[in-house]
Amino acid sequence: MKTIMKKKFFYYTGLLALMLLIFAACSKRSQNEYQTSEETSVQSEAKGITPIAQSNSSTTEAEITLDGDDVILALVNDTPISQYDLEQNIQDMFDRKTIKKIGKKERANILESMIKSRAISHAFEKIMTPEDLAVLDKKINRYREQLLVKMYLVRQTNPEPVTLKMVKDYYEGHPEKFGGKTIREFEMIATKEAVKGKKRDLLIQQLNKSDKNNNWQLWVQNLQNQGYPVIYRKSDISENLLTPKLLQIMSSLKTGETSPLNLIKGRLYLIRIIGERTLPPRPLAEVSADIRKSLVPVQLKKAIKTASKQVLKDTTIIRKKDKLNQR
Repeated sequence: MKTIMKKKFFYYTGLLALMLLIFAACSKRSQNEYQTSEETSVQSEAKGITPIAQSNSSTTEAEITLDGDDVILALVNDTPISQYDLEQNIQDMFDRKTIKKIGKKERANILESMIKSRAISHAFEKIMTPEDLAVLDKKINRYREQLLVKMYLVRQTNPEPVTLKMVKDYYEGHPEKFGGKTIREFEMIATKEAVKGKKRDLLIQQLNKSDKNNNWQLWVQNLQNQGYPVIYRKSDISENLLTPKLLQIMSSLKTGETSPLNLIKGRLYLIRIIGERTLPPRPLAEVSADIRKSLVPVQLKKAIKTASKQVLKDTTIIRKKDKLNQR
């Protein structure tokens, strides 16, 4: 059992180590390639991928040599890390502009990271259990399936690219996501702390005279001089320090309107909306990259939906709904 486990694990550990380094970067790289041109499809970005050849029984894996895979850069417990491994790792981790800036020193550092990762995976091999191996198999199969889906979409479908018009439409339809929003300003009179009894009754009498006092800041100063424990505050409604209850009260008020006197956790609050201003959104040039990034999953989802309709026709599926458990 242990011999079989080790042989099987020996095959997977290198893949897992490299997978840990590139997993987060794979999605980013796919999006970058997808977004390179405003009007060019993903398929046109796949020029470096050779179409899958028809199956030939005389062709074996041993006859296929990947570019640079025969150049061994390091051996970790007799397992090789090749030039191909290094180059693929770099391509998966960085965008094209960054790759052009990577020199010999940076490549050496990346190789050292790969060596450490491989060594860690080998260390885990010594302590793993049969259950660990089973979990590893499942995770590798799931990741392999994700890569196969991406490769299929590139080779067999033509997802609609994120065009400049899509970016502009999204920008104009969601200005609030890019800083374009209306800011409402308020002023508020509140007690410094919870009040009760006769002190609260006297304060209520004073604060009910808000319609006779237009300058609230001066009014609060006069009340403070008379010994009333009140404070004045003026700010934007967007302020994070506001409580949900205060935000609820403010949202119901129109510009120039004053709220009724509110008692919240023993403190008295009087609020007035004094104005509003509109902030323009950030320029499209500054946010277009972020918009494209958010739209790519939408386009890929459409492509997956189209592709699935095609392949499901030739796929045998048996759904056992009675075995589906809710957890």
